[in-house]
Amino acid sequence: MTSIVVDPLVAVPNFVYRTVPQRIVFGAGTRHGIAEAAQLAGIDRAMVISTPEQASSANELAELLGNRCRVRFPGARMHTPVSITEAAVALAAQHDVDGLISVGGGLLGIAFGFFLAWLIARTAEWKTIVTSSSVIIAFGVSVAVGMIFGIYPAVKASRINPIDALRYE
Repeated sequence: MTSIVVDPLVAVPNFVYRTVPQRIVFGAGTRHGIAEAAQLAGIDRAMVISTPEQASSANELAELLGNRCRVRFPGARMHTPVSITEAAVALAAQHDVDGLISVGGGLLGIAFGFFLAWLIARTAEWKTIVTSSSVIIAFGVSVAVGMIFGIYPAVKASRINPIDALRYE
C-alpha cells in the first residue's frame, strides 16, 4: 500500500471516497419498472419504507420487487422521532438490507400545494388553476434543489485533503 506523506510525522494511506448512490424515478407507470431500477442500483435486498397512510402503495411496490424485497417498514412519518429511526435501522440490519425504497413525501407536498391554492382562492376570492405541468415543474425544482444542495457539498468535500479537513485551528 502506498502512502502520501503530508508531514514527516503523519502518513495517510491512499483511499477512495464513494457517496451513497441515489436515484429518483418519477412519472406515470414508472412503479412497474421498480424491480429493474433496483437491479440497476445494485439492490438485492431492499427495505420498502412508507408512512402508514402510504402502506398500500408500499405493499404494491414490494409485490413488484418480488424477491428483492426483504422487509417493509410502514412506520415512517414526518420529523421522525429517534425511536422510529432506530427501529427501522435495526430492522434493516436484521434482514441484511442493502438498499432502501421509499414511498410518499412528494405526494404530501403536492396535496398541500393543492390545498393551499384552494385556500387562497377561497379567502382572497381569486381564481386559481393548478395544472399538471405546474405540479411537475414544482416537483422537478424541489428534486433539483435537493440534489444540488446534496451533491455540491459532497463534491466540495471530496476535493479537500483529508488531513486539512481534520485539522482544527
